[in-house]
Amino acid sequence: MRIVCLILISVLLGSVSMADEASVDQPAKVKSAVVKSADVIVAVGAPGKPEYESLFRDWATKWKTLAEQTEVSLTTIGLDGESNSQTDSQTDSQTDSQTDSQTDSQTDSELDDKNDRDRLLALLQQQAQTDDIPLWIIFIGHGTFAEDIANFNLRGPDLSAKQLNESIANINRPIVFVNTTSSSGPFIDRLSGERRVIVTATKSGEEENFARFAGRFSNAIQSLESDIDHDDEVSVLEAFLKASKQVGQDYVASDQLATEHALIDDNGDAKGTPATMFRGHRVDGESQDGSAIDGLLASQITIFRSDSAAAPLSAEKMKRRSELESEHEALRQRRSELSDAEYDAALLPIMLEIADLYQ
Repeated sequence: MRIVCLILISVLLGSVSMADEASVDQPAKVKSAVVKSADVIVAVGAPGKPEYESLFRDWATKWKTLAEQTEVSLTTIGLDGESNSQTDSQTDSQTDSQTDSQTDSQTDSELDDKNDRDRLLALLQQQAQTDDIPLWIIFIGHGTFAEDIANFNLRGPDLSAKQLNESIANINRPIVFVNTTSSSGPFIDRLSGERRVIVTATKSGEEENFARFAGRFSNAIQSLESDIDHDDEVSVLEAFLKASKQVGQDYVASDQLATEHALIDDNGDAKGTPATMFRGHRVDGESQDGSAIDGLLASQITIFRSDSAAAPLSAEKMKRRSELESEHEALRQRRSELSDAEYDAALLPIMLEIADLYQ
């Protein structure tokens, strides 16, 4: 029985490589668009200096390139000449395209006289529909933290973590929020919640120096060098782990003390977990209070798929797979309480049902 279980785990969950990952991201073929996998909003903040403007544009452009190659609808805010611009890979239907174009034109016209904060808030209000398609919100730029207020610096008024949390309160779909700015850590405390994956470039508001995380994450999310479990897809968690490792290597290479330490939170406890706590794509250890640990939801949400990846599951099957993976994680948390035979007996039906989903 135990041998059967081990074989199933190896095949279904993938073997986890503990070897050092290459520092150079390798290009990979991506699968042609079939079903939209995500809606992505990239908000670019006020650069402050010309050199930052060039960097921010380059990092935002990488998201645009990803959207053009995959099943992603992208909206960018904060780039001169591209404010509220959209890229939607799902343009096979002429009727849908015409409808989207009319809506986009109307939105741009209504918001031309407003600042980027109002543009972003108005756009988020349009995402309140119940939907299983994840909404990704990416912040690129500078952040500040003062008097217990964490802000994203935009052209015009800044956006606080509290304002952002209020604006997404009625969004009933999975949310992936990636704040790549300095002083972004407090956004975890403000935004953490059910069906939310929160990634920040820093562990606190006091890490206020310019953050490099945005560049590394925008590379990692679309590179198979990040694919820890070898399923030819890159999850939020895998991109977080890859980017965090590379940022650390950057500081070592430049002989500088690291001034940013990224965190990820997806269990709703508002604490966050650093990449150093993970072994492979799992937290190395168990939660002391028996609560869920970070990483499970983030490992289930992907945006990049290679040409050799398995066909995507339906929304119904994805939901069931998530439930089964949660059951598996809960079982792992009880591993020390069970004998080998008891653990294997409980694990086998979970693995078999997961396998059946892909038939």
